[in-house]
Amino acid sequence: MSGAESAGRLLGVTQIGLGVAVLGAPRHVLGSIGAADDSATRVVARVLGIRLVGQGLVVTCVPRADVLRASAVVDVAHAASMVPVAVRWAAHRHAASVSGALAAVAAVAAVVIATRTQRTS
Repeated sequence: MSGAESAGRLLGVTQIGLGVAVLGAPRHVLGSIGAADDSATRVVARVLGIRLVGQGLVVTCVPRADVLRASAVVDVAHAASMVPVAVRWAAHRHAASVSGALAAVAAVAAVVIATRTQRTS
């Protein structure tokens, strides 16, 4: 296994860890980013947690360049979807900004790792 594949797996495991944290302790995670702690927000957080676990499992099991690029597309879509949330709902602005920023960072990491994975194969 190349270093790029190891980095891809690390990204996937990180996504799984974040997803499990959101699923297992949504109130704690929401509180740590200053998000509203109501039942609707916890449901949305859990849906995001499920997506992160699923995405992380795929990336961890198949850390190929094409899979990493697809993961980046999902993260970019999520980051983009947080912009109107932040603009429209002031109560969720901070949480949407944090969530979007994390997704953008994950997307950049996935693209960098995908590029390195392609170079080593």
